[in-house]
Amino acid sequence: MKKTGFVAVLFFFLCICVNAQSSEKLAELIDSECASFGQVAYLVGVYSNQIDENADYNIAIENFNKSEYILRKVNVDDKVLLGDLSLIVAKVGNMKGGLFYSIFKNSRYAFKELKALGILPEEADPSMLVSGRDVLAIFSSVVYENDGE
Repeated sequence: MKKTGFVAVLFFFLCICVNAQSSEKLAELIDSECASFGQVAYLVGVYSNQIDENADYNIAIENFNKSEYILRKVNVDDKVLLGDLSLIVAKVGNMKGGLFYSIFKNSRYAFKELKALGILPEEADPSMLVSGRDVLAIFSSVVYENDGE
């Protein structure tokens, strides 16, 4: 019985070590007061299976800049604005949106759509910096809501 418990604990720690890098990056995102594009690019890349969990932020941002998720080139340490995050999560989550978002697919209408859906509070402003917790909350609200459709 003790041998089985030891093997279970050993297996548990092995699983933790294998996922250490991705969980370390997630913990870093949660703890950040102002999320960076490197962190968001990593989250998007891993979610969409475009990068490996063990990739660093530079690889994530390279891949991210080649994608259609953002309309301009960004750097790893650039801070994320709420308007930019709105567009990113709308595209990652394949959000259908209203008429203007469907036509223009830009951050202005993505932001307005998220506000209309109640995902963003009324007092939110597209030029606000977002924390890591905000990134995860908005990302999960949009992506997992639209996965069910």
